[in-house]
Amino acid sequence: MEFLLTADALTYPEAVEVGLRPSVTEPAGVAGDALLLPAGRWAHRPGVGVAALPTGGLHERAATEGWRWRTQPVPATVAADAADVARIGVEEISAVVLALGVRDDGSRPLEVAVERAVRAGGGLRLTGGLPVGYVGAPVFAIRPDQAGEVGLRCLGVVLPGEDGHPVATFDRIMMDLPAAG
Repeated sequence: MEFLLTADALTYPEAVEVGLRPSVTEPAGVAGDALLLPAGRWAHRPGVGVAALPTGGLHERAATEGWRWRTQPVPATVAADAADVARIGVEEISAVVLALGVRDDGSRPLEVAVERAVRAGGGLRLTGGLPVGYVGAPVFAIRPDQAGEVGLRCLGVVLPGEDGHPVATFDRIMMDLPAAG
């Protein structure tokens, strides 16, 4: 089963607006700029800090409206597992956040922020503040794997925070997703 993931704190209004960049839909120009989704469809996982939305309904809606999604799930080879997360210690590592920023004119361009991640308490944390629109975005680590090869791992999802941001790690998210069925 495939899910759209975001920070749980973003999914409690009556309807959640999900921005659509032209690059995630096809054919070009058919989908609108955003979808309003009823909040009740999100599976809340406050213990992890994320909300998950099964994408089946999203694909059906797109087909009804004459367009389709051009998104890619995070494959197991890129998703950080418990061993990947455990290798991150108290020394900062480079982390990349891919987010839809918020401009003064209301536009939501895809932006990249290079940050630092560190183990803090029982989890991971981004050490710096982030602009509006970055909460709920995926966080990637660029670091050598056990064989010494440089690799990209999706650590998880940015959560709201002060003095940095906690990260809901992918290993914990995967354990807590709703079962298929």
